[in-house]
Amino acid sequence: MEFRRPGSAWSVGRALAAIALVALVVGNLAFPTAFAVANRQAVLTASSQRSNDIVSASAIPGGGVLAGTNANRAELLEGGRVRATRAVQGTITDTAVAPGGAYLYVGTSLDRVYVFGPRLDLIRRITMANPVVGLATLPSGTLIVANGSGAFTDQYFLTALPAGGGAPTSSRRAAFTITSVSTLGSAALYGTINSNVGLVPQGGSGGWTRLVNQPVTAVLGIQARQEALIGDQQGGVTLLNARGGRIGTVAVSTSPISALAFDPAHGLFLVGTTSGELIVLDAGGQTVLERKAATEPIEAILPTSGGRLTVVPQEGPWSELDPAAVGSASLADGLVPWWIGFDIADLLLLAVGLLLYLERTRHRTVRLIREVRRGWLAYVLIAPAIVLVLLFSYYPATSAVYYSFTDFSLQSAPQWIGLTNYVQILTQDIYFHTGLINMVIITLSGFLKGITMPLLAAELVFWLRNRTH
Repeated sequence: MEFRRPGSAWSVGRALAAIALVALVVGNLAFPTAFAVANRQAVLTASSQRSNDIVSASAIPGGGVLAGTNANRAELLEGGRVRATRAVQGTITDTAVAPGGAYLYVGTSLDRVYVFGPRLDLIRRITMANPVVGLATLPSGTLIVANGSGAFTDQYFLTALPAGGGAPTSSRRAAFTITSVSTLGSAALYGTINSNVGLVPQGGSGGWTRLVNQPVTAVLGIQARQEALIGDQQGGVTLLNARGGRIGTVAVSTSPISALAFDPAHGLFLVGTTSGELIVLDAGGQTVLERKAATEPIEAILPTSGGRLTVVPQEGPWSELDPAAVGSASLADGLVPWWIGFDIADLLLLAVGLLLYLERTRHRTVRLIREVRRGWLAYVLIAPAIVLVLLFSYYPATSAVYYSFTDFSLQSAPQWIGLTNYVQILTQDIYFHTGLINMVIITLSGFLKGITMPLLAAELVFWLRNRTH
């Protein structure tokens, strides 16, 4: 008997298999470690406070939040509790807080502005000429009241009131139906339903109006940068300078923008949407973080003590964002696709190594390669069919496995959540349990129907045959 020494392909296969196994073990230890290190500081944590149909919220200096609800009530929220509440007449449309927190303002659809003290004690009630659609305060303490009537008209005004209320000091007509109001320096900043953004200085002439891409849903004046951040109905964000010049526009979501904020300490723009997404942009407008912060629209993103920001949804628990942890969380999110790609490449390398290592398989592989070379034209002709089968049959099934480990939504990018979906479907989804029981019943009944009747028929035939003989 002649013993053949293993060929070079066998040696290469063994080496590849060994390297792939070692890399698989080391990589799946290194990636989770790096992921855990990057996520050691939680970027988004749950708050003790909850929303109960909140439509507007404003931060109070020194702590606390002034909130307006759909139940026509103004609430003073502190430390996860409702400290005070006051009923108002009409649907609450907006809230605002004076610099220093000396006055709390609530605007309603019945042409009224309520002025409260720091503990929500009523100071005065001001009647405007039109329904109030928005409130904002200037650094000087002047209250800007956006008011008007009609869905698509130019009968909208920006009225200035002295701090604490009183006779109007000025009133300027807006370009069209106002949807959001803020301040920039000593001027009122507003957005309209017909895609206009306007700046109206107080105590002087001038100002400007600029057309943006889509109907405006939120505006924010950034005092530290003298810029205006604009959110629109199609999920876009536009940045303008103080003269109305466009700095840039970026699409961040498919849902309308409902809240805007800026973190000056880290230079981050924060965007909330009506689908509960929280998107963080860097100074260049690049998305660095995206999280599902709520299941309802985000009504406000408010600064709190310690440099954190509070995300206030219309309904449900609040969340706190730590801007200092955004960079590491973004790094952790970026590791996930590399981790998956590494495992796929490593498994392919392991498969190649095993094919070359196994003698019999190696010979078959060599013969297969030779046959493919001889019949290359046939494989070229069937290649389009193979690609289509892989694309429309195997890729959807494979991608479904990946998406099962994510929070998948057609309105936002998938977010990796690990085994959370499987835990929820096994422990919380009653429909899954009911469907599983029904499937077992249908399977057993189908099995019994398919087996019992043929067996009874066979037994009857056997019995009749024995009786006749």
